[in-house]
Amino acid sequence: MACYDCDEGMETDTVHFVMTVVMTGFVAIAIWELWGRHLAPFIYGHELSAADIIKALLGINDKLVAEAVYFVTAIPLVSLMYMFVWRPLIKATVIAENWVLSGGLYGLSLFVLAASLKSFVMTTPSHATLFSSSSSGWLIGALFTGIATAGFIHLREMGRQII
Repeated sequence: MACYDCDEGMETDTVHFVMTVVMTGFVAIAIWELWGRHLAPFIYGHELSAADIIKALLGINDKLVAEAVYFVTAIPLVSLMYMFVWRPLIKATVIAENWVLSGGLYGLSLFVLAASLKSFVMTTPSHATLFSSSSSGWLIGALFTGIATAGFIHLREMGRQII
């Protein structure tokens, strides 16, 4: 990944990369939060909180601490997983050239990861009813998040100075 409008060398490329990771993470989390906390309650009757998965997985009692863990880990991991795991996996396929399809399938993989974690958490009797929401809400949020991640990275790689 290169900084297309920079001639200052490797230091600028590193800064560009770090900024891309952080900004993409913020965009992806903002999309998820908009869906999960503000729109999903109108459809499902309750919010879809990824921090609840963190809270149950790690046994954290404080919701604020679980939220902090979620944000600190999700912001870099969403973009890093897309850049260094997802794109190399699909590099030889036709969808690699289409960022919308790539992002949608990445979102689907995020949904599978979240569903796996939810299933693991739900095996604990005290958390069995923690995620009573429809899986469609989690799928929709994951798809939005994946597409936003792919789109933002695509724009940054094209040399667009968004922020």
